[in-house]
Amino acid sequence: MQNRNLRITYVDISELKEWERNPRKNDQAAERLASLIAQYGFVNPIIATPDGVVRAGHTRLKAARKLGLTKVPVIFVDFPSEEEAQAFSIADNKSTEWATWDSAALEEVLRDLEASGIDLRTTGFTEEEIDRILGPDDPTLIDEILQAAEEVTIPEVGEGGIVCPRCGFRLRGGGQDGARTY
Repeated sequence: MQNRNLRITYVDISELKEWERNPRKNDQAAERLASLIAQYGFVNPIIATPDGVVRAGHTRLKAARKLGLTKVPVIFVDFPSEEEAQAFSIADNKSTEWATWDSAALEEVLRDLEASGIDLRTTGFTEEEIDRILGPDDPTLIDEILQAAEEVTIPEVGEGGIVCPRCGFRLRGGGQDGARTY
């Protein structure tokens, strides 16, 4: 592991170039990220090599362009080789997939933010995602869900488990002494 003295420099956006081989598709993400940058500012620097090629932060660069920004924060890193710069680019993007959400903790934080008056769309989640996490906000929809739940009867568990009569999802079941486990 190399210790590097990293320094954030504000650079004219025209001095940066997208890595031409970037395999990450991010045009739609740039639109969403632009709204977050507009809300919070540009607080996560771009990583680039000394020649101005972006190695991490392509979506941030595209979002900055959409917003008409002229300068962005950049950390320049002089990688030992082009191959290592490319490997870092891939690893940086891949690493975002390694973490998962603690659903209960996320719900608790979102509920606290909502109670304090924060617009939850500023968290990066879409309204649909927020509804899935927190449940529906519409009282008539809640009534419809409860009514639908009352109308569904669950059959006895057979060898094949239970099939949801609405969506066809199959729950495997069974257990010792007739106990139901799903």
